[in-house]
Amino acid sequence: MLAHAQVHLELCRQARERAGDAFDPQLIDSFLDGLGIAIAEAKLDRTTAEGWAEMIHRRYPTDAAWKAAKLSVVRARLPDDASVSADRVPFTTDWLVALEVERREVFIAVEDKGEEWRALREGSPKRALSYEEAVAWLTAHDDTGPIGAT
Repeated sequence: MLAHAQVHLELCRQARERAGDAFDPQLIDSFLDGLGIAIAEAKLDRTTAEGWAEMIHRRYPTDAAWKAAKLSVVRARLPDDASVSADRVPFTTDWLVALEVERREVFIAVEDKGEEWRALREGSPKRALSYEEAVAWLTAHDDTGPIGAT
């Protein structure tokens, strides 16, 4: 099993914040090794960028549609009274991870219901799985059962 490098970055940041000065990166390494999880290299090269641009264009063929999709993701994380111009909405890490999952034709366990995951949730096969769906998928594809099972 692989974790995307950008997801790993965020998990490390959160762990570092919680642990403060007591943070030990070796704990993360030991945890991942114990679960058999490797970190996928994050590589954004010309070919990947061009492929992602094509995927986004097929899904959101106009500038307005693309801005609206990005805005829906950011707005979901802001207070109701926040004002954000669609022209200034960033391309978030979740978009990068979702596009890489789609490009590689792999699966991801994610509870986020945002627009960036829609194509993976609605595709055939469904590639964005809830925790329960991921456990069921792992159980069906591995005779040793889900990770962490005793």
